[in-house]
Amino acid sequence: MSATERTFILLKPDAVERNVIGELIARFEKAGLDIIALRMQTASRELVGRHYSEEDLGARVGPVIRGRLIDYVCAGPSVAMVIEGIECVRICRKLVGVTDPVEAAPGTIRGDYSSVSLEYCKSRQQVVRNLVHASATPEEAEVEIALWFEELARPVDD
Repeated sequence: MSATERTFILLKPDAVERNVIGELIARFEKAGLDIIALRMQTASRELVGRHYSEEDLGARVGPVIRGRLIDYVCAGPSVAMVIEGIECVRICRKLVGVTDPVEAAPGTIRGDYSSVSLEYCKSRQQVVRNLVHASATPEEAEVEIALWFEELARPVDD
């Protein structure tokens, strides 16, 4: 039996620029998930740098792409959300689709709203503009929620 959990979703600046945030939020609501916090903001470099840490993302994509990703997320307003529901991390990841837009299934956010491949972007040292970030695990979600919504941070069990 699964317990209720929370996850973090970030609708990136390209989602805001394209005026699709209402449509994207509706997908989470239509899945029966509860949005318990929502904030539109232009994130600081410090916040985004902590979110996309050098140790985690920097080790996977390198400093150039990490820097460009930080620039991209800080370039305009984004919508940060905390979503709650049974198995919501897995459900949200399914709704969002895989990172590479051309591999994302139709019906997912990335499959329906993104089209430039990860391979193309890597070859040009560009950031994949795939509209959304979704926490990968419940543990990652709690870390990201604490970063973006300090007031919702849960105490760490010792």
